[in-house]
Amino acid sequence: FACQSAHVQAQPVFSVTLDAAIQEALAHNPDILRARAALASARAESVAAAVRLYNPELDAEIARGGSSIWSGTDWTASIGLAQIIERPGKRPARLAVAHALRDVATAHIREEERRVTLAMRREFARARILADQRAALTLSARLDGEIADATDRRAHDGTVTPFVRRLTALEASRSQ
Repeated sequence: FACQSAHVQAQPVFSVTLDAAIQEALAHNPDILRARAALASARAESVAAAVRLYNPELDAEIARGGSSIWSGTDWTASIGLAQIIERPGKRPARLAVAHALRDVATAHIREEERRVTLAMRREFARARILADQRAALTLSARLDGEIADATDRRAHDGTVTPFVRRLTALEASRSQ
């Protein structure tokens, strides 16, 4: 029965809490940033839909014609005024559509945040399992070293330690 102790080198560990990692992911995830931009746009559309369409547009144009644009003698000028008049009953429909788009954008953000949060929790669970496995391997390597040391002592000076007695009993029970 021969055992060797393994040398385990500690790796530097960057520690962050689950809540901090989730907050960081929610703040910088591109899908969530796009969804937030869409929500801001939907909110602006909602505000614009609430405003009545009484914005007249003025258009002015002056032109000179003739043999060439620089030397012509004919001048024309025009001024235009346009006014959009909203049909009755159309404004509530515009508002309803704008509010629905805002609600969809809000739901999209919530869904993206839920997806990112679940992914972060899943990754933290995996990291915790890996850390537990690493701790178990470290403990196993330490115990292997103790077994090797106890076996060497027993072989050199003939002493039997309590640890070796337990190990011998365990080996005997396994072989039966």
